[in-house]
Amino acid sequence: MGIRCGGCGEEHDISNIEPSYLAPDVIRALPDGVWQKRAKLTKNFAALPADDRFFLRVLVPFRVEGRKLPCSWGLWVEVAPADFQAVGQLWDAPDQADHGPWPATLANDAATYPSTLGLRGSVHFADPNQIPHLRLDPEQDHPFIADWKRGVSEAQVMKWLEPFLHGQRSTLH
Repeated sequence: MGIRCGGCGEEHDISNIEPSYLAPDVIRALPDGVWQKRAKLTKNFAALPADDRFFLRVLVPFRVEGRKLPCSWGLWVEVAPADFQAVGQLWDAPDQADHGPWPATLANDAATYPSTLGLRGSVHFADPNQIPHLRLDPEQDHPFIADWKRGVSEAQVMKWLEPFLHGQRSTLH
């Protein structure tokens, strides 16, 4: 499904790409050589042990007009140390959806929005074949949450993707 890009003028197929970050912003902000010493980072888990800060990678699915499947932001959330341990122990468990939710706050600024750092939500397991989802607290007044509640257009998804497609952000999956 091609959508014309405002950045380059070409059409991009947005059906299989979603905006995603490799690490929480606090880790991405550390200089090379420093983050490797201070942070522990895997595909789905991150920690700054000396600071007692713990992070999980989650999906934040948005309904997209005219599409059956949502477009999900791949973002990081900060959780309490005990919740980090609990989620880690349940990560591959077949009954994981029977546990939780766990309170969390966003640990990335989502491109094209005012700062999303610290927006509240809860981490929920969907199934063992998928990373957890974040359900945002709908009572917060923020454009990211407003879009999450009502859904977005394909043109909005393209705006999200432009910074990733054209090298202004660290990663795109």
